[in-house]
Amino acid sequence: MSNGQLAMLASKGPLTQLVRCNFRAEPLGVISLSGMPPELVNFSPNRVYAQAGKLYLVSYSNMQVVIVDEQGVFVKGHDFARELGMSEKERDESGLGGFALDRDGGFLFTIPATAKAYLFTADGTQRVFGRRGSAPGRFGVVTGIATDKAGNILVVDKLRCVVMIFERSNFGFLKEFGNRGTKPGNLIGPDDILVDSQNRAYVSALRKQGISVYQLSQE
Repeated sequence: MSNGQLAMLASKGPLTQLVRCNFRAEPLGVISLSGMPPELVNFSPNRVYAQAGKLYLVSYSNMQVVIVDEQGVFVKGHDFARELGMSEKERDESGLGGFALDRDGGFLFTIPATAKAYLFTADGTQRVFGRRGSAPGRFGVVTGIATDKAGNILVVDKLRCVVMIFERSNFGFLKEFGNRGTKPGNLIGPDDILVDSQNRAYVSALRKQGISVYQLSQE
């Protein structure tokens, strides 16, 4: 968070608490959510992101994000399933595969069931891309999503075991890396992705591969 502390989600029985921690991940206290609208009282996130003094709490299964300040006061909420015109049955059968904050304050996310990636910009524009298939640039089971320093969009495909890079303006396919295998640089069941300030991509994977780190182009 802005004060250097960590925001962590912790399960306590059926509830998920938002906990403040020091840099050692030692708990300092609970951030209690307040001002939540009635329809979000039972909201239960499984991801938390921090950006510009706000905390973004994401429920992958419910396809929702709740924005609060660092004291836990409700700011805004988004229901992606509703905003995309999905039925409750489609929501139950879908869920998010990955989520990321866009650099302009918008959102990026994937829905494996539709084999699509979505960009919701800060001004409310909704954009979507992706085609199902096994060829380079096509989607099998899409999960993690992120942006690099150039603004390109990276999409993880768990089935194809690759990370694809798309140009932002028209979603043109640029290249992909990873490929299925156990040798250095290969991936098995990749899932989440994060790109740091040095343009390094961190990709989580299965089969005890842990985190694979790739240096992206600095251009």
